[in-house]
Amino acid sequence: MEPVAPAAVLVQLSDVHIGSRLGRRRADAYDELRRAVAAVAALDLAVDLVVVTGDLAEHGRAAEYAQLVAALDELPCPYVLAAGNHDDPSSVRALMADRLPLAPGLASVTYAADVGPLRLLVLDSCVPGRDHGRVGPEQCAWLDAELRAYVRPTVVVVHHPPVAIGHALLDTMFLADADALGAVIERHAHVERIICGHVHRAVAVRWRGTVVTTAPSGIRQFGPAFRPDAPFVLSDEAPGMAVHVWVAGALVTHVIAIE
Repeated sequence: MEPVAPAAVLVQLSDVHIGSRLGRRRADAYDELRRAVAAVAALDLAVDLVVVTGDLAEHGRAAEYAQLVAALDELPCPYVLAAGNHDDPSSVRALMADRLPLAPGLASVTYAADVGPLRLLVLDSCVPGRDHGRVGPEQCAWLDAELRAYVRPTVVVVHHPPVAIGHALLDTMFLADADALGAVIERHAHVERIICGHVHRAVAVRWRGTVVTTAPSGIRQFGPAFRPDAPFVLSDEAPGMAVHVWVAGALVTHVIAIE
Protein backbone atom coordinates (compact mmCIF):
# COMPACT_ATOMS: atom_id res chain seq x y z
CA MET A 1 0.00 0.00 0.00
CA GLU A 2 1.39 3.38 -1.00
CA PRO A 3 1.66 6.02 1.75
CA VAL A 4 -0.88 8.84 1.52
CA ALA A 5 0.14 12.42 2.22
CA PRO A 6 -2.04 14.25 4.76
CA ALA A 7 -4.43 16.79 3.29
CA ALA A 8 -4.52 18.84 6.51
CA VAL A 9 -2.55 18.99 9.77
CA LEU A 10 -4.07 20.63 12.85
CA VAL A 11 -1.99 20.81 16.04
CA GLN A 12 -3.81 21.24 19.32
CA LEU A 13 -2.14 22.82 22.33
CA SER A 14 -4.19 23.31 25.47
CA ASP A 15 -4.30 24.59 29.03
CA VAL A 16 -1.03 26.48 28.91
CA HIS A 17 -1.99 28.71 31.88
CA ILE A 18 0.41 31.58 31.24
CA GLY A 19 1.16 33.17 34.61
CA SER A 20 1.30 29.82 36.40
CA ARG A 21 4.36 28.20 37.96
CA LEU A 22 2.82 24.80 38.67
CA GLY A 23 4.50 23.02 35.78
CA ARG A 24 7.07 20.25 35.95
CA ARG A 25 10.27 21.39 37.67
CA ARG A 26 8.27 24.41 38.89
CA ALA A 27 9.07 25.96 35.50
CA ASP A 28 7.31 29.11 34.40
CA ALA A 29 4.38 28.44 32.04
CA TYR A 30 5.76 30.91 29.49
CA ASP A 31 8.97 28.87 29.22
CA GLU A 32 6.94 25.66 28.89
CA LEU A 33 4.86 27.19 26.10
CA ARG A 34 8.00 28.24 24.22
CA ARG A 35 9.19 24.65 24.53
CA ALA A 36 5.88 23.49 23.08
CA VAL A 37 6.18 25.97 20.21
CA ALA A 38 9.64 24.62 19.44
CA ALA A 39 8.23 21.07 19.46
CA VAL A 40 5.57 22.07 16.92
CA ALA A 41 8.23 23.64 14.71
CA ALA A 42 10.28 20.43 14.93
CA LEU A 43 7.47 18.17 13.70
CA ASP A 44 8.20 16.36 10.47
CA LEU A 45 4.95 17.73 9.05
CA ALA A 46 3.79 20.91 7.36
CA VAL A 47 1.37 22.19 10.02
CA ASP A 48 -1.57 24.14 8.62
CA LEU A 49 -2.90 25.58 11.88
CA VAL A 50 -2.38 25.47 15.64
CA VAL A 51 -5.42 25.80 17.89
CA VAL A 52 -4.99 26.46 21.62
CA THR A 53 -8.09 25.09 23.31
CA GLY A 54 -8.53 27.37 26.30
CA ASP A 55 -7.08 28.21 29.68
CA LEU A 56 -4.60 30.37 27.86
CA ALA A 57 -3.87 32.44 30.96
CA GLU A 58 -3.95 31.59 34.65
CA HIS A 59 -5.63 34.80 35.84
CA GLY A 60 -6.91 36.40 32.62
CA ARG A 61 -4.54 39.37 32.92
CA ALA A 62 -3.35 41.55 30.06
CA ALA A 63 0.32 40.83 30.81
CA GLU A 64 -0.36 37.08 30.60
CA TYR A 65 -1.97 37.42 27.17
CA ALA A 66 0.96 39.54 26.02
CA GLN A 67 3.30 36.69 26.97
CA LEU A 68 1.00 34.18 25.27
CA VAL A 69 1.11 36.07 21.98
CA ALA A 70 4.88 36.61 22.23
CA ALA A 71 5.40 32.83 22.48
CA LEU A 72 2.82 31.81 19.86
CA ASP A 73 4.11 34.35 17.36
CA GLU A 74 7.23 32.16 17.11
CA LEU A 75 5.15 29.39 15.50
CA PRO A 76 5.94 28.65 11.84
CA CYS A 77 2.21 28.62 10.98
CA PRO A 78 -1.01 30.49 11.83
CA TYR A 79 -2.72 29.93 15.17
CA VAL A 80 -6.16 30.50 16.69
CA LEU A 81 -7.44 30.58 20.26
CA ALA A 82 -10.43 29.34 22.26
CA ALA A 83 -11.51 30.63 25.67
CA GLY A 84 -11.45 28.50 28.83
CA ASN A 85 -12.68 28.93 32.38
CA HIS A 86 -9.45 30.65 33.49
CA ASP A 87 -9.67 33.17 30.65
CA ASP A 88 -11.15 36.62 30.22
CA PRO A 89 -13.30 36.08 27.09
CA SER A 90 -13.24 39.77 26.15
CA SER A 91 -9.44 39.68 26.04
CA VAL A 92 -9.41 36.48 23.96
CA ARG A 93 -12.06 37.98 21.67
CA ALA A 94 -9.86 41.04 21.15
CA LEU A 95 -6.88 38.83 20.30
CA MET A 96 -8.93 36.92 17.72
CA ALA A 97 -10.70 39.92 16.17
CA ASP A 98 -7.84 40.76 13.81
CA ARG A 99 -7.27 37.14 12.78
CA LEU A 100 -10.68 35.84 11.72
CA PRO A 101 -14.23 37.18 11.45
CA LEU A 102 -16.03 36.52 14.72
CA ALA A 103 -19.62 35.31 14.64
CA PRO A 104 -21.86 38.35 14.11
CA GLY A 105 -24.29 39.21 16.87
CA LEU A 106 -22.46 37.19 19.53
CA ALA A 107 -20.27 38.58 22.30
CA SER A 108 -18.41 35.29 22.69
CA VAL A 109 -15.20 33.88 21.19
CA THR A 110 -17.06 32.11 18.38
CA TYR A 111 -15.83 31.75 14.80
CA ALA A 112 -15.13 29.48 11.85
CA ALA A 113 -11.79 28.69 10.21
CA ASP A 114 -10.74 26.55 7.24
CA VAL A 115 -7.94 24.00 7.53
CA GLY A 116 -7.49 22.51 4.06
CA PRO A 117 -10.58 20.35 3.43
CA LEU A 118 -11.57 20.61 7.11
CA ARG A 119 -13.75 23.27 8.68
CA LEU A 120 -13.13 24.37 12.27
CA LEU A 121 -16.02 25.75 14.35
CA VAL A 122 -14.91 27.28 17.64
CA LEU A 123 -17.29 27.76 20.59
CA ASP A 124 -16.87 29.73 23.82
CA SER A 125 -17.82 27.73 26.93
CA CYS A 126 -16.54 30.20 29.53
CA VAL A 127 -18.83 31.00 32.49
CA PRO A 128 -17.10 33.89 34.33
CA GLY A 129 -16.03 32.91 37.83
CA ARG A 130 -17.05 29.26 37.48
CA ASP A 131 -15.16 26.07 36.63
CA HIS A 132 -17.93 24.44 34.61
CA GLY A 133 -18.82 25.50 31.07
CA ARG A 134 -21.88 26.53 29.04
CA VAL A 135 -22.28 27.42 25.36
CA GLY A 136 -25.86 28.74 25.48
CA PRO A 137 -28.70 28.75 22.94
CA GLU A 138 -27.24 31.50 20.73
CA GLN A 139 -24.03 29.60 20.06
CA CYS A 140 -25.96 26.36 19.52
CA ALA A 141 -28.11 28.15 16.91
CA TRP A 142 -24.98 29.56 15.23
CA LEU A 143 -23.37 26.12 15.19
CA ASP A 144 -26.47 24.51 13.71
CA ALA A 145 -26.64 27.16 10.97
CA GLU A 146 -22.95 26.75 10.12
CA LEU A 147 -23.26 22.98 9.93
CA ARG A 148 -26.28 23.28 7.65
CA ALA A 149 -24.57 25.78 5.37
CA TYR A 150 -21.25 23.94 4.96
CA VAL A 151 -21.49 20.17 4.64
CA ARG A 152 -17.77 19.47 4.93
CA PRO A 153 -15.73 17.41 7.38
CA THR A 154 -15.93 19.57 10.51
CA VAL A 155 -14.06 19.77 13.80
CA VAL A 156 -15.93 21.49 16.65
CA VAL A 157 -13.72 23.13 19.27
CA VAL A 158 -14.92 23.78 22.84
CA HIS A 159 -12.83 24.00 26.01
CA HIS A 160 -15.12 21.97 28.31
CA PRO A 161 -15.90 18.36 27.33
CA PRO A 162 -19.63 17.74 26.81
CA VAL A 163 -19.44 14.24 28.28
CA ALA A 164 -18.20 12.60 31.46
CA ILE A 165 -14.69 11.15 31.16
CA GLY A 166 -14.55 9.04 34.33
CA HIS A 167 -12.66 11.50 36.53
CA ALA A 168 -13.94 12.09 40.07
CA LEU A 169 -13.41 15.87 40.08
CA LEU A 170 -13.47 16.90 36.42
CA ASP A 171 -16.83 15.25 35.79
CA THR A 172 -18.35 17.82 38.17
CA MET A 173 -17.18 20.71 35.98
CA PHE A 174 -17.79 19.82 32.37
CA LEU A 175 -20.31 21.38 29.92
CA ALA A 176 -23.56 22.13 31.77
CA ASP A 177 -25.73 22.34 28.64
CA ALA A 178 -24.21 19.31 26.93
CA ASP A 179 -27.65 17.98 25.93
CA ALA A 180 -28.42 21.14 23.94
CA LEU A 181 -25.07 20.91 22.16
CA GLY A 182 -25.56 17.19 21.57
CA ALA A 183 -28.95 17.78 19.95
CA VAL A 184 -27.18 19.92 17.33
CA ILE A 185 -24.24 17.56 16.85
CA GLU A 186 -26.32 14.46 16.25
CA ARG A 187 -28.18 16.17 13.38
CA HIS A 188 -24.98 16.55 11.37
CA ALA A 189 -23.05 13.43 10.37
CA HIS A 190 -20.16 15.51 8.98
CA VAL A 191 -18.97 16.48 12.48
CA GLU A 192 -15.81 14.39 12.47
CA ARG A 193 -14.62 15.34 15.94
CA ILE A 194 -15.15 17.53 18.97
CA ILE A 195 -11.80 18.57 20.44
CA CYS A 196 -11.57 19.91 23.98
CA GLY A 197 -9.14 20.94 26.68
CA HIS A 198 -9.82 21.41 30.40
CA VAL A 199 -8.93 17.90 31.63
CA HIS A 200 -5.13 18.09 31.22
CA ARG A 201 -5.11 14.57 29.81
CA ALA A 202 -5.58 12.78 26.48
CA VAL A 203 -8.99 11.10 26.53
CA ALA A 204 -11.29 9.78 23.78
CA VAL A 205 -14.99 8.91 24.00
CA ARG A 206 -17.75 8.36 21.45
CA TRP A 207 -20.69 10.77 21.89
CA ARG A 208 -23.77 11.74 19.89
CA GLY A 209 -22.57 10.14 16.67
CA THR A 210 -19.06 11.57 16.75
CA VAL A 211 -15.89 11.31 18.87
CA VAL A 212 -14.80 13.67 21.66
CA THR A 213 -11.08 13.92 22.32
CA THR A 214 -9.14 16.01 24.81
CA ALA A 215 -5.52 17.09 24.61
CA PRO A 216 -2.82 17.01 27.25
CA SER A 217 -1.84 20.28 28.88
CA GLY A 218 1.17 22.18 27.62
CA ILE A 219 2.42 22.64 31.19
CA ARG A 220 1.03 20.04 33.65
CA GLN A 221 -1.08 16.88 33.58
CA PHE A 222 -3.79 15.83 36.01
CA GLY A 223 -3.59 12.29 37.30
CA PRO A 224 -6.45 9.86 36.57
CA ALA A 225 -9.09 9.56 39.29
CA PHE A 226 -11.41 6.70 38.41
CA ARG A 227 -12.95 6.06 41.86
CA PRO A 228 -15.59 8.52 43.13
CA ASP A 229 -13.50 9.12 46.26
CA ALA A 230 -10.16 9.38 44.45
CA PRO A 231 -8.02 12.38 45.46
CA PHE A 232 -7.11 15.04 42.93
CA VAL A 233 -3.40 14.81 42.07
CA LEU A 234 -0.98 16.23 39.55
CA SER A 235 0.77 13.68 37.36
CA ASP A 236 4.47 13.36 36.55
CA GLU A 237 3.59 12.88 32.87
CA ALA A 238 5.26 15.26 30.45
CA PRO A 239 3.39 18.12 28.76
CA GLY A 240 2.05 17.20 25.35
CA MET A 241 0.11 18.12 22.24
CA ALA A 242 -2.40 16.46 19.94
CA VAL A 243 -1.69 16.32 16.21
CA HIS A 244 -4.87 15.82 14.16
CA VAL A 245 -4.12 14.66 10.63
CA TRP A 246 -6.73 14.40 7.86
CA VAL A 247 -5.49 11.54 5.73
CA ALA A 248 -7.30 9.22 3.30
CA GLY A 249 -10.67 10.66 4.32
CA ALA A 250 -10.26 10.15 8.07
CA LEU A 251 -9.15 12.26 11.02
CA VAL A 252 -6.26 10.52 12.81
CA THR A 253 -4.96 11.85 16.12
CA HIS A 254 -1.46 11.40 17.52
CA VAL A 255 -0.69 12.45 21.10
CA ILE A 256 2.93 13.54 21.38
CA ALA A 257 4.85 14.24 24.57
CA ILE A 258 6.89 17.42 24.77
CA GLU A 259 10.15 16.37 26.38
